[in-house]
Amino acid sequence: MMQRYILTHDIEGSKTLEYAPEGWNDLKYTVTRNKSYHGLFRSFSGSLRFVKDGKDFIDNIINTYGFETTIDIEIYELDQSTRIWGRKVNGILNFDPNVYVTEENYTEVNFEDSVIHKKFKNRETLDIAYNRKETLDGTILPGFSDETITVELRGQGTDTGDSTCVFPFEAFNRVIQVICDLDYNPVISSVFGRPNFGYVENGKAAMVTLTKGLLMRGFTLGDDNTEAGETNLNFQLKDLFENFDKLFNLGLGSEWDSVNKRWNFVIEDKGYFYQTSELFTLENISNLKYSYDDELMYQKISTGYRKFEQENSYGLSEYNNQLEFTTPISVSDKKLDITSSYRADGTAFQIAIDNRYSGTEENETNIDEDIFFVHAFNDEGTYKSVKNENFNLITGLYGLDPIIANVYISPARNMMRWGEIIRSSLGMMTDKKVRFNKAENLSNLSSQYSGEIETIFENRDVDIDDLKTPRFSGRKIEFDAPLTRAQIDIITGNPYGLVKFYDYINKEYNYGWIKECSTDRVDRDTTWALFEAANLDEVSNNLVYMDGEDILLMDNSTTIKVLA
Repeated sequence: MMQRYILTHDIEGSKTLEYAPEGWNDLKYTVTRNKSYHGLFRSFSGSLRFVKDGKDFIDNIINTYGFETTIDIEIYELDQSTRIWGRKVNGILNFDPNVYVTEENYTEVNFEDSVIHKKFKNRETLDIAYNRKETLDGTILPGFSDETITVELRGQGTDTGDSTCVFPFEAFNRVIQVICDLDYNPVISSVFGRPNFGYVENGKAAMVTLTKGLLMRGFTLGDDNTEAGETNLNFQLKDLFENFDKLFNLGLGSEWDSVNKRWNFVIEDKGYFYQTSELFTLENISNLKYSYDDELMYQKISTGYRKFEQENSYGLSEYNNQLEFTTPISVSDKKLDITSSYRADGTAFQIAIDNRYSGTEENETNIDEDIFFVHAFNDEGTYKSVKNENFNLITGLYGLDPIIANVYISPARNMMRWGEIIRSSLGMMTDKKVRFNKAENLSNLSSQYSGEIETIFENRDVDIDDLKTPRFSGRKIEFDAPLTRAQIDIITGNPYGLVKFYDYINKEYNYGWIKECSTDRVDRDTTWALFEAANLDEVSNNLVYMDGEDILLMDNSTTIKVLA
């Protein structure tokens, strides 16, 4: 296979090498499904030895700019049938002191995947002010048409108070821009997208806005240096994602945009990251073993919100609190914790309304520094918190004058969105129930949103058969098999499809989604770990085939189907 290597330095420019470096076939290749994001993150790592023109280019750069500089590298391969060069790998060369060495005939440097992914990983837990004007590396940020919006919080009776809020689509874009040093909007998400960003309609979480207790009380969102009456709204990427994930069962992954030649970050339902397209078939495997995946064997489920107004002077019983359910599983004590550290309690709306900032007093409340979800809607140009809009039914509220807020993201609703995951290890227990165990605040809330058939009850048992059809069987598959260069290309193009393999024990083919595969050398045995797919009949009916760069279903459409 013919290869082309292009080195690029931000000052010295680009160099297409006449002499290939040594070590490409010895790079360690790993693709791992991230436990937090569920996207697959690929990595190449190792060292490359550059000779002649490559050595001269690299030596000049380190001698001129020092060991903190980096060099971009792109590796292209020639398609023998089309005679077109296609980019297979891009990454960076750095002068890691554990690797770097220069001798008379070669210079050896460290190779790793793109700097964007390195920054993403290393900075995902940094506090980032939403109102920053520059990235962490000093790049000027592009603005949004709606940096913030004003939402009218509706409390008891006719009580209202305005709050500065931000949309989740803008929040994710801003935080990823800042930590990855990007001057474009990198997020693709039908979950958070809205028509003004080119989406057909508002995504299911697009109007679940974000704010802070002080903003709910009337403080303004300040610039980098806040003054009296101003506050910041800080997010950590990992924390921001996990809090939305716990409400909506989401995944996040990176995808290369070959048209614009840049990385995008996709946030979608988890099903997007477990597609039913078939990647390839592994005929000759060894050391096959099946085991139950304890990551999916949940005995206890906690859902809702860790913090809420438990005691208040309004005579209200807050339904957006913390609930606990148990499954029939007794062989495992694993807990699924989908409680959010953000808040959604409507009682806090009333506290904010009754403690408005007037510009002089400095009184504090226990909501001030907490981040809140506010489910909002556009009422003819005015954004308001949702009460019963788009609901067919809301009943069971306590109190003389109850506040209706954030019913759309109530604890039981959040758990039901995780139904396919909860049910993964309950396949033979469909006649049993997920039992309600306890709640921090008991509630009789029941609700039915527009388009829903069933009513959702907060503090009741749930029939397992009423949970969404599971995507996984609950078993983990492990085996050894070679990983070829062609398979690496397929995984790079679409890492979320199914791997088909021949099960020599049961004398049949089986399917699974990549959990992890890694190899120390291309074309040699690789250790594979897969999530076994459930509903194989349904999977088999949706298999796709490749036609050039297009992925086609058996009906020749180009839509990638996912399990229900």
